[in-house]
Amino acid sequence: MNNKLLYLLTIFIFFSCQNNNSVIDIDGNKYNAFKIDSYWWLAENLRVTRFSNGDSIPIITNDSLWSSIKGPGYCFYNNDSSNIIKYGILYNWYSVNDIRKICPCGWEVASKDDFDFLCSKLGGPSICGEYLKEL
Repeated sequence: MNNKLLYLLTIFIFFSCQNNNSVIDIDGNKYNAFKIDSYWWLAENLRVTRFSNGDSIPIITNDSLWSSIKGPGYCFYNNDSSNIIKYGILYNWYSVNDIRKICPCGWEVASKDDFDFLCSKLGGPSICGEYLKEL
């Protein structure tokens, strides 16, 4: 399960030209967004089950399969779909890095540099996580 939590960090998303405070993904999920400097960020984790082109992302409920699969997949925290509200969906790297794009149109998965920028604007790495939990 620890590997799955790592992917949770990758789904903080930014966008530099969005001009409103909400975003809708291909599945119809609506997300709140906030702006820091010229960057827009989703205030929630993704809950999408399809790539931007409409192709389905396979759900992986078997932990040993999760470790060995060489293609896109997602799961719910603790394999419990009721966790989607609190944690969103957890994606493997193949889903995050797929050319079909996991993010809503015009959005992208934040890089380490993007996340470092966000943390620096929120008071540094020692406190930014607590601030983000409050959003």
